[in-house]
Amino acid sequence: MDRCQFAYDKATHAIYLAHIGRECAEVGMDWDQGWANDMAALRREVDNAAHAARNKGRSRLPRRVLAAFNARYDELTQAGLAANRHPIDRMRDTLEAAGYNLAAALVKLKPEATRFATDLTVPFTNDAAESAIRMTRISPR
Repeated sequence: MDRCQFAYDKATHAIYLAHIGRECAEVGMDWDQGWANDMAALRREVDNAAHAARNKGRSRLPRRVLAAFNARYDELTQAGLAANRHPIDRMRDTLEAAGYNLAAALVKLKPEATRFATDLTVPFTNDAAESAIRMTRISPR
């Protein structure tokens, strides 16, 4: 995850959750860590709830929905840390490091990773913003 964006201390930050989704898929499917698959499913579920709330003109998710999301988020990140404990006599291998790094980042950056659920003005991804500022590719003729 890019730490440069957090250098702006007067801004409210959120992290780009499409990248987190890809990392969850990689750790969950490629390295058989079910907590990451469950985290990806939870993110999609809450994103759908956020869209439904926005479509109904609501400014926030219902408290029970948000509390359940946060509890499940915490449970899954703890499962990720537990699944990737530091080996006793050696360094983590690549697979172990990726799973641990993802879980640790999700714990450390929880406010930014869950901002889309706590503030419905924040989109799940910034695809629309990136598309608006990205130069269109000019094809050679």
